[in-house]
Amino acid sequence: MRPQGTKLAVIEPVLTCKAHDPYEAEPELTDESLASDALTQNSSFEELVRRYQNRIYSLAYRMTGDNVEAYDLTQEAFLRCYAALPSFNTSLRFAPWLYRIATNLCINFLQSSRVKRGGADPELALQVPDRGKLPESIYEEKEQRQRIHTAILALPAKYRAVVILRHLQDKSYDEIATILDLPLNTVRTHLFRAREMLRRRLYELAI
Repeated sequence: MRPQGTKLAVIEPVLTCKAHDPYEAEPELTDESLASDALTQNSSFEELVRRYQNRIYSLAYRMTGDNVEAYDLTQEAFLRCYAALPSFNTSLRFAPWLYRIATNLCINFLQSSRVKRGGADPELALQVPDRGKLPESIYEEKEQRQRIHTAILALPAKYRAVVILRHLQDKSYDEIATILDLPLNTVRTHLFRAREMLRRRLYELAI
């Protein structure tokens, strides 16, 4: 059974909120408390979706390079998260647990026959703020983003995951180890090999 309105919460941002007294600010509930409450309160799960929907979509898009597939994987990640809530250990952090669900979904997708090549938008995947540079510099920056995006998408799924979590999601080595359920040394090894593969691929693309 899924909570009513969960799918819409992923699709659309929350546009309304309760009026409150600015002098009586309530402390924000932790993710872990919301996960516990979500077993009986739909609003708690909707708040978790609101907090993480953009981050999970970003992860899925960078893993797949496809807007539609990323959207579907984001939906599926939250549905699986809700279904697995009874098994969630609230003494642990919620975020790595959710990221593990989403990352495993992406890896399974990449290893399946559903993968479609092309249609990726590097502007969405690797946005860099415009700092008032000259048109020539902006064009070169865009070309570089395109090369990086292409090189990341060419990595095997297990290496792609560590690169994205480390360099695009700003996760620590310990967090990546928890998310991917890997020993810390394996994470370091995967990241080292992924960087070497990226260097070679970027060199080839630059020729």
